[in-house]
Amino acid sequence: MPYGSYNKGIDIAAPRGTLVHAAADGTVMYSGSSVAGYGKLLLVRHSDSMVTAYANNDNLLVPEGAKVKAGQIVASVGDSDRNDGRTALHFEVRVNGKHVNPNLYLPSPRHSTDANAQGRGRDWHSR
Repeated sequence: MPYGSYNKGIDIAAPRGTLVHAAADGTVMYSGSSVAGYGKLLLVRHSDSMVTAYANNDNLLVPEGAKVKAGQIVASVGDSDRNDGRTALHFEVRVNGKHVNPNLYLPSPRHSTDANAQGRGRDWHSR
């Protein structure tokens, strides 16, 4: 599902178990399943103002407080808490607590085949 007023992120279709990579260096601030509508959710803080969210995972592979590097495997794709039965990574970018279009931070699709490519778009740490 594309980014828009209803969807605060993007859904990246991928087979169950596809590895999810951290978009940039950061610290895991949440790893769990208690946030309604997100299933197994991972939140990574990249700077004082930027956080990425990786939702609907099958497995979370890093604990809260862990330091992660860009490209590090952090989860695997699933369908947790999705109501359509599809497997997809739900990916969000939040700047100063507000949702922004994640496509602005990801590389062009022609440059990547990963379910969630390493961020090479906008600067992850200057926001």
